Amino acid sequence: MEVPRTTEIAVIGAGAIGASAALQLALAGREVLLLDRGAVGQGASAGTACLITPSHAERLANPEALKEGIRFLRDPAGPLSIRPNPRLLPWLTRFTAASVRGGAAHDGTDLLRKWAIESVALHREWSASHQTGLVENGVLNVWATASGDEHRHRWADAHRAAGLEVQLLDAGEVQELEPLVRGAQYGSLYPGEAHVDSLGFVQVVARAAETAGARVMTGVDTLRLTPGPSGVRLDTTAGPIQASQVVVAAGVWSSRLARDAGVTLPMWPAKGYHVEYAGAASPQRPIFLGESRVVATPLAGRVRLAGTLEFGADPDAVDYRRVDAITRAGATWLDGLAGATPSAVWRGPRPVTADGMPMVGRAPGNERVIIAAGHAMLGIVMAPVTAVWVERLARGEDLDAELAPLAPGRFHGFPRR
Repeated sequence: MEVPRTTEIAVIGAGAIGASAALQLALAGREVLLLDRGAVGQGASAGTACLITPSHAERLANPEALKEGIRFLRDPAGPLSIRPNPRLLPWLTRFTAASVRGGAAHDGTDLLRKWAIESVALHREWSASHQTGLVENGVLNVWATASGDEHRHRWADAHRAAGLEVQLLDAGEVQELEPLVRGAQYGSLYPGEAHVDSLGFVQVVARAAETAGARVMTGVDTLRLTPGPSGVRLDTTAGPIQASQVVVAAGVWSSRLARDAGVTLPMWPAKGYHVEYAGAASPQRPIFLGESRVVATPLAGRVRLAGTLEFGADPDAVDYRRVDAITRAGATWLDGLAGATPSAVWRGPRPVTADGMPMVGRAPGNERVIIAAGHAMLGIVMAPVTAVWVERLARGEDLDAELAPLAPGRFHGFPRR
């Protein structure tokens, strides 16, 4: 298919955010061209834990995350790892300041949780309309230690205050609910939460966007943006494209394109991992293994174990110490995985901003450029609500007050890495 030379709206990035934005814009009757340098959904969206869970929506820049990073600084297999890297220093300085700023982490988490709850309702609508494969069996969290029990109660209190349903379970109730789980002494079930095959979700949404009239072009890398008074020129590997508006939703690659529009987006590609076991016995719902910080998610014909976040390391390398930590967690907590051979190992970069909040809004001084990036591990859960915001922004609505904590311009003056 030949790449068109003009379009009303070009969406760069066919991951969860970009594909969802393309769908929402196409359903609103806009002419949409969705571009991706690779294949649909094959970036960070392919490797998630697949959770649709407001309870796990937290601002990454928070005191606990900072303590974890320091605690596991010398542990290559720890759930959160920060590797010494001079290029990481400006980002890490800002992340540290954001983590300890009084009340900011709490307020940011409250907002993310609120928006995630709104997005879950949209996920249900999209599943009914587009058959995205949403599975509503709830999400179970389990712990084995007294400190885990304390965390469980703190979490439950905060989540109930946000309007989430929480059921606290003892060891016997966990075993009855999920017989495959071993060693759990405490549990909390969130019956209103869900999961979805993240790659399948993105692919279905992209096809739905095409059905609604969008054009989807893969293998096309956007090299440069040149905003002008009448639109935005995209220089791509398939030639130039002129668009009236552009949505930058390219994950960790968004920073480079945003610079062309005069916007500084301090994001770091934090590397995540998952391990899959084909044909293994599956739990009925995703299970967060509290002490290990690993999520076990049942998918079609396989179980996925996802966890760990690594800053400062080679983004392409596979650190098998981290892979082994995930497989050990699975073997410890779930019957049938001890001694099993993984059928797949994945690693990939997740776009994490310097304050742990996504970036959604118009580029300052370039109203024709809309930024939608930096969702870290919340891309799948927040994709529908972000798509609604993008469509409203493209329509010309003023969302400055509503989306102030996500404004892309909030980082101006921060030194680029």
